[in-house]
Amino acid sequence: VILSLTNRDAERLKTRALDYLFPTAQHIDPGTQSWRNQTSQQLWSGTMHAFSLAIIHKYGSSVAPLRVLPAREMRNRVSASLRTLLNDGTSSQWQRGLRE
Repeated sequence: VILSLTNRDAERLKTRALDYLFPTAQHIDPGTQSWRNQTSQQLWSGTMHAFSLAIIHKYGSSVAPLRVLPAREMRNRVSASLRTLLNDGTSSQWQRGLRE
């Protein structure tokens, strides 16, 4: 697994890893090329978000479709959840701790 912030960087890192594992010479042995191709197919590279989403899709059990939220939308959801919790009135000790 190769994780990066961008798909382009992940592909570059994958190429570098394959070049390290299978150094290119003047004459590439067909057997070595075959091993490189097989390794390339087995080596996953991509962004952290895509990797996380793939794990959730494979092992999670959610009825709703999953997607990665933009940072702004995530901040809005967290803020709304905190406002709901603070206005709930059932956890006053927790509220005081947040306000201090």
